Amino acid sequence: MESKSLEEMIRKETGGRPIRAFVSVELPEDIKIRILAENSSLNMRGARLVADDQLHVTLFFFDKIDNERLLAVITLFELLEQGKFDIAVEGLGLFDPRHPRIIYANVKDNGVLVDIYKRLKGQIASLGIEVEEREYTPHVTIARVKGADKEVEVKLNEFVSTHRNNNYGGFTCGEIKIIKSELTETGPIYTELYTKKLG
Repeated sequence: MESKSLEEMIRKETGGRPIRAFVSVELPEDIKIRILAENSSLNMRGARLVADDQLHVTLFFFDKIDNERLLAVITLFELLEQGKFDIAVEGLGLFDPRHPRIIYANVKDNGVLVDIYKRLKGQIASLGIEVEEREYTPHVTIARVKGADKEVEVKLNEFVSTHRNNNYGGFTCGEIKIIKSELTETGPIYTELYTKKLG
C-alpha cells in the first residue's frame, strides 16, 4: 500500500485521534477452536476464557498512540527483514501462580518473536512510545482471572498443572498485523490496520 493511501486509511480508521492498538500474530481457526474446547472448564467463578477473536500472540501493545507515531511504527515493520517461521502452541502457564491473573498457552518458535521484539523495541521507544521493560515472553492469553478466592486459585493451579503438556497445534507464521482495539461495554472491537507479509 502506498504511503499516501495508507496514511489516509489510518486517519479514516482513527478519526485522527490517538487509539489503543497492538502488534500481533494471529492464530489459525483450528488452533483457536482447540484451545477453547480443551479449556472450557476454566469458565468458573472469578475466571473466564477470552473470546476466540482475542486469541493471538501480542508483540507490542500501545495504550494510546497517535497517527504520526503509528505510521512510524508501520514504517519500522515495512523495513523489517524476516522470513516465515514455525510456531507451536502447547502447554499452559500462569502469571503469578500465588495470585493468578492470566492463564496462557505457551508459544514455541525457536526464539524468533523474541528476536523481532529485541530488534524493534529500541526503535519503537525512540519514537517516544512507552515499551514494557520486563522481559518479553511470547504467549497466548486464554483466560483472565479477577476476584477469585483462594479456593478458585487452587483449582486454577491444579488445572494448569494437569494440562501443562496440552498440544494445541502448530502453523507457519507468514504475517504480522497491527490491530486497533476499541473498548466497548460488550468487549473490545478489533480492526486490522496493517499487515506485514513475511518471506
